[in-house]
Amino acid sequence: MVRNEAGKMVLNVYEGLAQRFQNVKLDTIIVMPDHVHFIIFLLPNTELIELGDVVGAFKSIATLKYICGVRELGWERFEQKLWQSNYYDHVIRSESDLFRIRKYIEENPLRWSLDPKRKK
Repeated sequence: MVRNEAGKMVLNVYEGLAQRFQNVKLDTIIVMPDHVHFIIFLLPNTELIELGDVVGAFKSIATLKYICGVRELGWERFEQKLWQSNYYDHVIRSESDLFRIRKYIEENPLRWSLDPKRKK
């Protein structure tokens, strides 16, 4: 799977979260054609921030940048919303859980290519 310019933009937005939020540590990410998986750690800090704030900022910034890409670079338009309203989260409680989830994320492109219902 080759990341297009929109996918590169989404990756850059993710990478910018650590500068935007002092108590966020970035880990693994995969940008897929119709979704994204990532791991972030919320570190103890004086700044009170919740996961929803980080995910909300990610979605908002990426949406604004995507709209600019549509207008200025001819990226494909989207209907109504770029992202689903909610998100799925999981609290990682052990090192084995972390490794299992990292593996799932890293292998996501392989599962995508094997799914006959997906666009290739």
